[in-house]
Amino acid sequence: MTTGSEAIPPDASVPEDEPQVMRMVEVIGVSLDLPGSHPVLSLREMEGAHRELHFAIGFAEGVALASAWRQVPSRRPLTHEMFTAILERFDVSVAAVRIVAVESGVFYGEIVMSGRQGKEVVPCRPTDGITLALRQRLPVPILVAEEVLILAGTPAPLPVDPLGEAHR
Repeated sequence: MTTGSEAIPPDASVPEDEPQVMRMVEVIGVSLDLPGSHPVLSLREMEGAHRELHFAIGFAEGVALASAWRQVPSRRPLTHEMFTAILERFDVSVAAVRIVAVESGVFYGEIVMSGRQGKEVVPCRPTDGITLALRQRLPVPILVAEEVLILAGTPAPLPVDPLGEAHR
């Protein structure tokens, strides 16, 4: 089974003269959707249509992501905490995390970092990028390409009133 955590970006990327439209999202959950055996990362668009993006991730990635999202400290630094400390020591900040493509159910991401040398974009698994973003001292925008939301997003659930009736 393929999860959303493989890391080699697809060859077909958006040409530089056609910038991707990116939408800001927030993490709304990391859950185990039974009877499935993989955790599911859930993101929601913060403005506009409030579309959601749900994708299966590895178990270890789910634990790390859920811990970062809930701000649970570990007794010893986990990989994302260690990398955060390294970035801080070298005065490099995480400027943004982007999910830029989805191909055959595999999501591709990148981390935008900023430091004395300027900005650098590094390909990453979306789960690693988001977990790293959640471990930063300051909020880091998590962005998803419009094309990804069109291909893999779902409409936001209808709100339910106290009487249990769904409506818009």
